[in-house]
Amino acid sequence: PYNSTCFIPALCKKQKAYHWRIFTPANNQEIWPLQWWIIAPAFSCAGADGIVLPKVEQNDQLIIANWLIHEMECRSGIEPQSLELIGLIETGTAFINLPKIGRGFSRPVQFGLGIGDLISDLSLKIDSDETTISYFRSALVAASKAANIAPPIDSVWLNVNDDDGMTSSVKRGRSFGLIGKFVLTTHQAQLAQEAIQPTQVEIAEAQVMIEAYENAKAQGEAFAIINGEFIDEPIVQRYREMLT
Repeated sequence: PYNSTCFIPALCKKQKAYHWRIFTPANNQEIWPLQWWIIAPAFSCAGADGIVLPKVEQNDQLIIANWLIHEMECRSGIEPQSLELIGLIETGTAFINLPKIGRGFSRPVQFGLGIGDLISDLSLKIDSDETTISYFRSALVAASKAANIAPPIDSVWLNVNDDDGMTSSVKRGRSFGLIGKFVLTTHQAQLAQEAIQPTQVEIAEAQVMIEAYENAKAQGEAFAIINGEFIDEPIVQRYREMLT
């Protein structure tokens, strides 16, 4: 009733995180509502970092899943509220309801973009530069910020043989503010990890920008101009996060 899925987080020290995605055992389709027997097997698998819940369209689904996971954490000797809960946003209905989803949880909660089902639900055609899903990426990032939860995780790249496309997709997601990437294979995981980490040039640039801003701040200035680029506190915070 479940399978393993992996995403590569950015801007954190953990290189990979492993979550269990819930499926119906009979036909490999998502099931709702959740039952004890669906959640329970994931807790017998050591090393899982959390649960991926597909087809989330309303906050009540996360509330129920959160309660079930809490009960199983207590029964399994796992620290309560420690496992992450990732809700896949992958239908038009979910995006309409997005402002009401993901709020009020003490457990780590994130959104994940589920592009495969979204394509089917909205009859989308995805081109090589993924312009079709730009809105959906931006909407998830904004909704995550409004709900005061971690930035969302980008969808998989469906062509497992297209390394260049995978790398470009990771970089595009990162530019939109998504914090990681779901992957289908270990090779994709390696590609994602390489693409999602800042380059040496980006690290050097960030260090220069931070130093210039701190020097300007020490002199009583509210901002700095470096090579024509305006730098103030919100912008320099982005560079600090890159180096974290």
